[in-house]
This record gives sequence, structure tokens and C-alpha cells, in this order.
Amino acid sequence: MPGTNCVRCGNSLPENAKFCTSCGNVKPTTGSFGPPAPSPVSSAPLYQTTVAANVITPPTNASGSGVQELSNRYAKSAMRRYRDAYWTARFTVFIGELLKLIGVGSGLVLGIGLSQFFNTGPVSQRYGDLISGVSGFIVFLVFFVWGIKVCAQGQLLKAHLDSVVCGSPFMSIDEKAKAMSL
Repeated sequence: MPGTNCVRCGNSLPENAKFCTSCGNVKPTTGSFGPPAPSPVSSAPLYQTTVAANVITPPTNASGSGVQELSNRYAKSAMRRYRDAYWTARFTVFIGELLKLIGVGSGLVLGIGLSQFFNTGPVSQRYGDLISGVSGFIVFLVFFVWGIKVCAQGQLLKAHLDSVVCGSPFMSIDEKAKAMSL
């Protein structure tokens, strides 16, 4: 339903909004936005759940700055998590690239080494070159395919993190760009 307004602050919201962009009020799975948050208590829990409507409402103080403080805490916490997750994804891609390089190096070393061994040994040069070439190629192929798979996992993790960061209601556009290293 286009034109939905937040019950707490009256801000006009798009149809697919899950949070009010002005006050942070959470939209339930059905219907319109829930009732205003109860007045704060110094020892109030971080979230209060209304059982009847199953609405999670962050506590606020009289000036309404409680939502902003809560949002800032979540943004900092999310930034740390995303920074570590992106580091893990980049490291996974690095390991995959390293495996591919190891495959190239190992294949060449094995192929050349076996070629040298067979050229000085009892096997004819034609068969020695064939055995050394095939052995080197198989080692190269195994490591290279393994490296591609590890790189792909790192890239998938990055893509998943990008979609999660873009959908975060607690982070500004600048914070999202910073988390994604853009």
C-alpha cells in the first residue's frame, strides 16, 4: 500500500519499508507500523516486544535520541563484523589465487624434473617426455581447479556480504560504501 505513514512520527514511507527512516520504528510483517514506543525506563531492555502485534520497538527517551544512539551502536558493531567478513573473503580469494600459482609452478617443475630424469634413464625419450608432460599437466590442473573453486567461494562471500550490507537498516550510504571498500 503506497503512502503508508509511520504511526510514531508520521513520516511517509515506501511500500517495501521495514523501518521508518526518520525514527527507526519497525514495521510488522502485516498491516501498518506499530504503536509508538513506551516511555523509557533507565533499566529498560534493548528491545521490547509487544506480544499481541509481535512488534519489536526500540526504546527512546523524551527527545527521541535513543533511536539515533541505538542506530549508531548497531552501525559500529555492523561495521566491525563486515570489515572482518570482507577481510576473510579477500583472504579466501588470495588463497585461491595462490593455489593457482602453485599449480602452474608445480606442474612446470614436475614436468621439467621428470623430463630430465627420463632423458637420463632407461626409458626412451619419447615416452619420458610424454609421461613428464602428462604428469606436470595433471598436477597443474588439480591445483588450478582447486584454486578456482577457492576463489569462487571468496567471491561468493563478497557478493553475499554486498547484499547484506546494502540491506542494512542501521548504516548510512557512506558507511555501506566504506564497509564494501568502495
